[in-house]
Amino acid sequence: MVSYWQTLGVELGSDQRTIKRAYSRLLKEVHPEDHPEDFMALREAYEQALASAPKTAPRRMADADVSAPEPNWQRQPVPPPESVSPPDQPAAPEPVMSPEALAKKAAEQQAARQALADERERIQELHRQREQAVREEGARAQQRLDQLGNDFTQLVNDPQRRADAAAWDALLLAPDLNNLEVRLVVGRELLSALLDNLGDQERAAVPAAILVRLDERFQWSTDQSLNWGVERELLERLSLLLVAAEESLNAPPQQICWAWLGKTLFNLKGRITRGEFLLALAAMIGITASILRLTDALLPSVMHGKVLIVAVLVLIYGFICSYVKRLGDSGINIMVAFVVGIAVPMTFLVFAMLGQQRPLDARNPQSKFVDLYEVALADLFRGGYHASLATQARNFIRCIHPNLAYVVICCWGLMLYSMFA
Repeated sequence: MVSYWQTLGVELGSDQRTIKRAYSRLLKEVHPEDHPEDFMALREAYEQALASAPKTAPRRMADADVSAPEPNWQRQPVPPPESVSPPDQPAAPEPVMSPEALAKKAAEQQAARQALADERERIQELHRQREQAVREEGARAQQRLDQLGNDFTQLVNDPQRRADAAAWDALLLAPDLNNLEVRLVVGRELLSALLDNLGDQERAAVPAAILVRLDERFQWSTDQSLNWGVERELLERLSLLLVAAEESLNAPPQQICWAWLGKTLFNLKGRITRGEFLLALAAMIGITASILRLTDALLPSVMHGKVLIVAVLVLIYGFICSYVKRLGDSGINIMVAFVVGIAVPMTFLVFAMLGQQRPLDARNPQSKFVDLYEVALADLFRGGYHASLATQARNFIRCIHPNLAYVVICCWGLMLYSMFA
C-alpha cells in the first residue's frame, strides 16, 4: 500500500515546509476537475502528512535509505519431474443401481438443488438489504450535509449570532467536516453566503477573528484552484482581506492612555486629530484646576503663587504643543494662526476645528484609531472607506483607556463643584 509520504514524493518525517512545497508542486499537475480521484488522494495525503509532520526538518540519516526497495529473495520455480504414467488398465464395468438407490440419489440431488436455490435467495436478500442500507445511509448523509450547509448560511445571515465565536466553533467542529468532499461542498455554499455578507453595506460584516477561523478550516485562500463557485477575482480580494484581518488581530488600534497624553502635550512633532486636541485640552484644564484646588487645601499660602505659575506655564506649553500639531494636520500656517489668534482669541478654536480631506494613510492621524480590517473591507468589497464624523467619534471614543477617561471626568467634576459650591 502506498503511504502518504510516497504520494507526496517526500521523505518519511519531512517537516511541514517541505510537505507544503511538495503539495504545491503536485497540485499543478493534478487538477481537481480533470482528475478528481487523484486530487482527493493527494489532498488526504497532504492533510495526514501535515498532522504527523514536525515543524522543523529532522536530521538526515547518512547510513540508511528508508525508501530503498527490498531485494527480491524469492526462489525461481523448479519444474516438477516428469512422471511416467502406468500402462492403461481395462475399465471396470459400472455397477447397476437398484430402483431404491436411484430414487434415493434423485431425492438427494433435488434436496441439493433446493438448498442451492435457498442459499442463492438468501444471498440476493442480503444484497438487497445492503443496497437499501447504503441508500438510506446516503440519504441520511445528504440530509446532514444539507442541514450543515443551511446552519452555516443561517449563521452568516443572523445579525445576533454572527459574531458569536462559540456558535461558529460548534459548526466547525462537526465530525462530517473531517471528510474532504463534505468540506468542499459546505465550503462552496458558505463562501457564497459569506461574500454576499461582505459586500452588503447595510449589514455588519463577519468579525476578523471569525473570518480567519473559517479560512483555516476551509482553505479558501490556499486552494484557489478548486471550483468554489465564485470568480477568481473575488477569491483574490478575499485573500487580501484575510491578510488585513490577521494584521488587525496582531496590531489592534492604538489605545489613548497616559503615555499618549504626555506625548501629545509635551512634544511638538507629529499630527493629531480634532478629537485628540479636544481631549488633551479637557485633560489639561481639568487636571490643572484640580491641582490648584488641592494646593489651596493642602499647601501653605506662600506656596500658592509658585504652584500657580508652574501650572500656568505647563498649561501654556501643553496648549502650544497640541495646537501646533493640530494646525499641522489641518494645513493652516502656524505663524498666521498664532498672529490672528492673539488678536482674536476665538480663532484659536476655529483653526483647531478645521480639517483636511486626505486618504486614510500613515500621514493621516485618524489611521491610528481605525481598524485595518474595517478599512480593507470597505476598500475591497464596499466601494471605499468613507468615515462620517459620527464614525470618527465612535472610533476615537472606543480607543480611550478607561483609566484616563475616569481621571478626566473626576477632575472636571471637582472643578465644577469648586466653581458652583
